[in-house]
This record gives sequence, structure tokens and C-alpha cells, in this order.
Amino acid sequence: MRLGLMLVTDDAEGVVLPMHTSRRSTAATNLFTVKDLAEASGLPQPVIAQLVPRTDTAAGILYTAAQRQYAVDIAVELRSRRT
Repeated sequence: MRLGLMLVTDDAEGVVLPMHTSRRSTAATNLFTVKDLAEASGLPQPVIAQLVPRTDTAAGILYTAAQRQYAVDIAVELRSRRT
């Protein structure tokens, strides 16, 4: 889906600027969102954002499989401290 923004000014009549609203699929690149890590580890997203290293990509801040495993390991460690 492509959306456009119509500018209406005296010197730029009918100029349309494209707005790219589609996101890249993270499944094909084996990268994960903070939501994916939260679901895998059971940790709240703010905890993941503070404790898990992240990868800055062209699609935004994402996490690798190793970083996802790190979140799961942190969750196990935190749960073992509670008991």
C-alpha cells in the first residue's frame, strides 16, 4: 500500500510526496522484535530493552537469535533468584 501526502502551496501545486508505510518482514532475515523476545522469555518489554543487547538495522532496532536466547537465559536466572 502506498500513501501520499498532497502539498498545497502556491509554488508546488499538486506535488505528491510518497510515505512508505510498509515494514520489512523480520522472519526472512532471522531477526526478532522486542515483542518476540518478550513472548519467548516471559520478560516485560522494558526489561528486555534495558538488559538485552540489541542490533540496529535499517528496519529499526531488532534482536538476533543469540540475543533472543540471552533474554531467555536472563529470565531463567531472574526466576531462579526468586525461589
